[in-house]
Amino acid sequence: MAHVQCQCKQRIKISPEQYGRRLACPKCNTAFTVPPPEDPAQSKTDSDIFTFVDDEQSMQAVHSNNSSHCEHCAVPMATSAVLCVRCGYNRSTGRQTTPRDIDDVNTSLENELAPVGGIGEYFKDCARASLFIADAGNLITFIFVAILAAINAVVDMFSYLLIMFIIGTLFKGLLAAFFFNTVVNAASGENDLPDIGLSGDLWDDTIAPAINLLATSAIVALPTIVYLFAVGISSATETGLALTIGIGVFFWPITVLVIALGGISCFARPGQILLTIARTFVPYLVTCLVLTAAFGFTAALQFSLDSAAVKLGANKWAIATILWIANVYCLVVAMQCIGLYYHHFKKRFAWSWG
Repeated sequence: MAHVQCQCKQRIKISPEQYGRRLACPKCNTAFTVPPPEDPAQSKTDSDIFTFVDDEQSMQAVHSNNSSHCEHCAVPMATSAVLCVRCGYNRSTGRQTTPRDIDDVNTSLENELAPVGGIGEYFKDCARASLFIADAGNLITFIFVAILAAINAVVDMFSYLLIMFIIGTLFKGLLAAFFFNTVVNAASGENDLPDIGLSGDLWDDTIAPAINLLATSAIVALPTIVYLFAVGISSATETGLALTIGIGVFFWPITVLVIALGGISCFARPGQILLTIARTFVPYLVTCLVLTAAFGFTAALQFSLDSAAVKLGANKWAIATILWIANVYCLVVAMQCIGLYYHHFKKRFAWSWG
């Protein structure tokens, strides 16, 4: 067998009978005339180059062997392959795949992979998230987190001492890591709360989450800080403060979500964040309302307990314990709802974390 080389650098095996005949390159489909041999010694075999034939009978013989070549364009294919990536020939249907076929496949995959339902399903999942303590494993995790939060509150009373400030920072880091991981779990569709554990890396376990928590607070407080800087503290009005605080609270869910899933660096492109809110405005507004209801419950509980303490002389430590448990509970539910917001509507986001 001899070889000729197409202009696309594809080497093609030819038989002596094909000299002077017009063939087409199997790689680029360029038609060419096989030149006469320049050197008889050129006829060497090469098992890595496929045989090219141009008569219908021989081509049918090649088509009958779908172990190594496409039956339509004769390029190499794996034995188990169904679709030729070069010409789109589908072995299972016996025809070339059209752009419409590809669109149908893409649509089918999107429908298969997309989370089920819209706002209605999102509400249902948020309602299920509020019952997370019904699972024994989640209940144990919740109790442990509530104890950590209570210890952190006690440590904060003595934060004027350097050692207590350091300990408090570590506790805050552990709690922040848990809450951010709760967002991540819910965003991936998981119902279980994340574990609290130390991997041995002080930075990843406590310091980085504490910095992320601080960044979240700073970003949420930014509208109010800018307002106070612009008009001066003495000139600030209650309406102005309420408006800027409301703006910060409005951006709190997306801030938590972005930091939990993508990190602080994602704020380098605020346009994508605003575009995402615009694309998912109704679901995002629902998320804000759900969080408002969760923390409104805590505020109402605190008001009720304070009134009971005044009338009945209830123990302040008992009241503080109940409030800490309620705060942790509402915060867990809030983090799950933020993650579920991404889980249900991520196809509308201006970016993707998978």
